[in-house]
Amino acid sequence: MQRLTKAAMSTGAAALLLMGGAGTMAYWTAQSTATAPTALASGAFTVSGAQCGNWVYAASMSDKGDAVGAIVPGDSVTTNCTYTLSGSGTNLALAGAKVNTPTWNTTTSDAALTSALGTASVGSITFAGDPKTVDAATGMFTDGSTIAIASSGTAVSVQINVTFPLGSSADNSTLSATALTAALQDVSVTFFQGNSAIATS
Repeated sequence: MQRLTKAAMSTGAAALLLMGGAGTMAYWTAQSTATAPTALASGAFTVSGAQCGNWVYAASMSDKGDAVGAIVPGDSVTTNCTYTLSGSGTNLALAGAKVNTPTWNTTTSDAALTSALGTASVGSITFAGDPKTVDAATGMFTDGSTIAIASSGTAVSVQINVTFPLGSSADNSTLSATALTAALQDVSVTFFQGNSAIATS
């Protein structure tokens, strides 16, 4: 009887082992390599052709648009500095521009005149004929828009304004007795690239 019991136990253990082996599943793997896509090529963003025009009388003057001969107290004058943006890239666009505050050239200017004229100010900024308002701190368009840059180049015009204040009393000083000159330093502008395909909402 004891021998039969041991035999039965051995048979049961063997059956359990066989069942466990049959329940173990294997898995297969297969591997392949896809051919790499074509290389990405970057675009470009450049500015060239920067040039400021001659001074003309501002829109507030009756002789607006006329060339400035010799400036006198009460005159407001302006010049437009033009830059050409170009580049390549399907979604290349312009998002804004920041103009450095124009300063007088202390080497070629007479201090008495530059002191009387004060600081030149930045007026309108026009991109491809479209006047835009930019944030003074960031330089970005305040409406959050971008302007596409044409492959042939996009013109940007920055207006610079200068006023010779008309005082309330006579001042027969050096300013009225001698022909003085005031020359601006070069006007530097930083342009910010945007992307025309990024959704704004």
